[in-house]
Amino acid sequence: PSDYKAEGLPSPEELALLEPFRAELPPETFGEAVMQPVSDGSGHDRKLLRAASRLLAEAGWKRAGNFVVNEKGERLRVEMLAEDDGIVRLFSPWSENMKAIGIDASIRQVDSTQYEARQSNFDFDFNLFRSSIGATPTVDGLENLYHSRMAKTPGTRNYPGTESKAIDALIEAAGKAQSRVELVTALKALDRVLRARLDWIPTYYLANHRVAYWDMFGFPEQKPDFGFPVEALWWFDKDKAAKIGKA
Repeated sequence: PSDYKAEGLPSPEELALLEPFRAELPPETFGEAVMQPVSDGSGHDRKLLRAASRLLAEAGWKRAGNFVVNEKGERLRVEMLAEDDGIVRLFSPWSENMKAIGIDASIRQVDSTQYEARQSNFDFDFNLFRSSIGATPTVDGLENLYHSRMAKTPGTRNYPGTESKAIDALIEAAGKAQSRVELVTALKALDRVLRARLDWIPTYYLANHRVAYWDMFGFPEQKPDFGFPVEALWWFDKDKAAKIGKA
């Protein structure tokens, strides 16, 4: 796991960064690090669907036929924006489960030009985006994803429109860190806040970098835990190359 993953209760050092913003932050920030529910893998987990229905009811949505409506009789509508068939396949069971609990969910597939324009201008209800952060994140990279200043700035990657003084301060703390320990503390606190806010729904990730290459290169025995910059790590191995006729 990443060094920056928040686990268990906040450490005293994390609390020192979080406490000034207790009034703003979800109470869950100060408990065990929030984990997303895990389904039974069936694609139609009745237990989670019932839990979701209860949350909708608590928020004031009432069932009216096949849909839930608010006090004005308006349906809860969600449009999922997709760029290609692969994303449509990913969204489809999600959409069907939302419909099962009364949400008027739909998937809109658009061409790449329209998708880019709508994403850049935050013109969507629900969107999938891929993100990765380096082993030593930069302030610019963190701000682009999470800072309040980017919430309404077209072309940035703060797609949920997150605006939080706590998050801004934690990014600043990461930027001012004087040691690896201070950086890890700030980013663990940031991870804890992001997970508690539920601005995102994690989907999936790849734990490996896929590289195809001729078996004529040497690599060091010890490799980086994160990332695989092959061009910086490999060297031409004459003996290996000779075995496959590439010498």
